[in-house]
Amino acid sequence: MFSFCKNVGLILAKYSAMNGGSVSSSVTSSRLAPYRTISVSNFLFTERPADLLTDQERTAYSRLFKEMDKDKDGIISKEELKKGLQDFIGYEATDSELNESMEVLDKDKDGKVDIKDFLDHMQARKKETRLEAIRFTFEMWDSNADGFIERGDLKNMLKAVGEEPSDDKVDKILNASDHDKDGKLSFSEFKDIFKDKHF
Repeated sequence: MFSFCKNVGLILAKYSAMNGGSVSSSVTSSRLAPYRTISVSNFLFTERPADLLTDQERTAYSRLFKEMDKDKDGIISKEELKKGLQDFIGYEATDSELNESMEVLDKDKDGKVDIKDFLDHMQARKKETRLEAIRFTFEMWDSNADGFIERGDLKNMLKAVGEEPSDDKVDKILNASDHDKDGKLSFSEFKDIFKDKHF
């Protein structure tokens, strides 16, 4: 079943193309995030809280909301959602698909989808996509699929992103993230590395 909520990246890509490609590829290709290798360098040296929308993303989603709000009353109705799907991706949504999407988007359950509902949902989707990406990366580097990333796995990861796979660097990662001090990282420990980092 089609879900507007899970395919908003496709809608934004169409919207971007219709408006001169002004929305960045990092916004429109969010569905591909789980299949990218996460750069150790990127998350080690970035301060921005990861799960917040960037200014660029917030602007892009706000513009999309305004485009879909045809009567300019500050609310997206089911009919406006249906029309938006037709206009942006040529998709004829069924009534049940529209009901599902409206249910998910209406965060405060007042029967309306306003800009706050819309942006809150996009932020929640970003968080879910990040978690999927981290899970995928963890499983990719868990060489023996035992549910842990060990010293050798960390060295391979560092090597893959062009960093020196030294014992010192591995020790630094383990000292900061191996909370139970068993010499390896569980998924929970690995996930915490990315907690406040934007990639």
